[in-house]
Amino acid sequence: MAHGVWADVPAAEASMTDGPAMIDPTVRALIVEAESAYTRCDWASALTAYRALLAWQPDLAQPLLLPLAISHCEIELDGSAESCARAPQPQGGDMERVRSTVLQVRALALARERDTTRASNLLRLLASYDAQFSDIYARDIYGGGSAGLALGPLDDRPPPATASLPDDAAIARLKSRTAGVRVLLIVRRFFQNLPTRQYLYADDLMRSAARFGLAAREINSYTPPPGVDQADYPDALQAAITAWRPQLIVFEDLFERGLSALPALRERIGAVLEEARRAGGVRVVKLLPDGWLPAADSIYRGLGMHFDLVNHLHPTRLPQAAARELAATFCYPFPFDNPPPTVPFGTIPRVCFVGSINTECPARVAWWAEAARIGIPLDVFLTDHAAADQRSDQDYVNLLCGYQVSVNFTRRHTGVRIATGRGFETLLAGGLLLEEDSADTRYFLKPGAHYVGFDNLTDLKQATTALLADPALRHRIAHDGHAWVEKYFTGDHFWAGLLSRLEIDRV
Repeated sequence: MAHGVWADVPAAEASMTDGPAMIDPTVRALIVEAESAYTRCDWASALTAYRALLAWQPDLAQPLLLPLAISHCEIELDGSAESCARAPQPQGGDMERVRSTVLQVRALALARERDTTRASNLLRLLASYDAQFSDIYARDIYGGGSAGLALGPLDDRPPPATASLPDDAAIARLKSRTAGVRVLLIVRRFFQNLPTRQYLYADDLMRSAARFGLAAREINSYTPPPGVDQADYPDALQAAITAWRPQLIVFEDLFERGLSALPALRERIGAVLEEARRAGGVRVVKLLPDGWLPAADSIYRGLGMHFDLVNHLHPTRLPQAAARELAATFCYPFPFDNPPPTVPFGTIPRVCFVGSINTECPARVAWWAEAARIGIPLDVFLTDHAAADQRSDQDYVNLLCGYQVSVNFTRRHTGVRIATGRGFETLLAGGLLLEEDSADTRYFLKPGAHYVGFDNLTDLKQATTALLADPALRHRIAHDGHAWVEKYFTGDHFWAGLLSRLEIDRV
């Protein structure tokens, strides 16, 4: 199938027939014929077979989600027409997941081919029965409320997140006191051995630590070191701690994702950290770049035994924490660093989105299709971490800076809108950020002064039109946003916050 879901049609067909206990062999053959045509993207043949099945065996309509498959084929054959059939109510199970995945992946393929009307029609069909996409359209694409172009004056008051942080003089004193403190970064790398990618947050942590005067080493939190079996990762971690004797360990996604979340390794890794804290006086930070994702009752499990502090950038999670947990939380973005852009600001009179579309952020394909459908001049540059030909750091920064507007879609599959690294990177690159409104981002940046927020498709259209027509406004917001991120979010305040909270000094 062009949108690649079923490799084994008979096996898929068997998994879809858990409604009727027994199916006539002739009917089964027709199911296989329909699904085979569907897999080949032979929409006309699939439509004929599906319609025959529906007429002949109406009891199969819901188990096989035939109205949905029929509507899909109709949209493929007539891209300008919206579906005329409403899908059945959600029923769960493998069949629903398969049909939903097919429509999402197919819509993304169509959007990449610039057939955004057909992609939009498929996603609207999906929203007629899929709860997640129904909510995306109802609450986000066509939702109420308006962030709009609510512009605000620039002032020098720090963002709420920095209220308790040291000032510049205190940071200078702290740098002097902590010079040479040894840090072990246990972090993920998306791109291994790729010279064009040297500004991942692992790199940003390393460089910003060096600028602060710290001595840092790194070990991967998702893959074992070369030549080390996965089962031996806890031993490799222990060896790295013994060799480096860190005073501070920053462990990404500790017990949530990566190797430390594996049942076979979790307890052993916990024991290594517990011993490092007990015997070596090491302070441990649980770093959560995606702190919106873990369950509330898991974030702090092991606090005081395996780690001392949790760091994430999602203030909307703070009310979920108990008093003891809140006291052990440093809510602040990890450091950002970009290569300087090599193109002038805002020479491309359009809007760009640079990023990924995956299971954690499926709404982005709907934003893409719907924005294009109403004429928003949006160019999308997809990032695929598995692809061999990756866009370089310089390419990324130049896109963010060279376009007159850079848009960021912040909704995740859970329905929350979050602060993301892309927003800070856009501002640091000197670009103008237009972002789907998020309480997280508003905690760190000032809407209307450092960036512009939008709440729904109408907002997005209005903001895009206004910003593209006003070069002075674009320059003012981009300039002020850049200065803000450069001052607060490039590393010094992050490390000062960690070290002061943990009371770490040079020894």
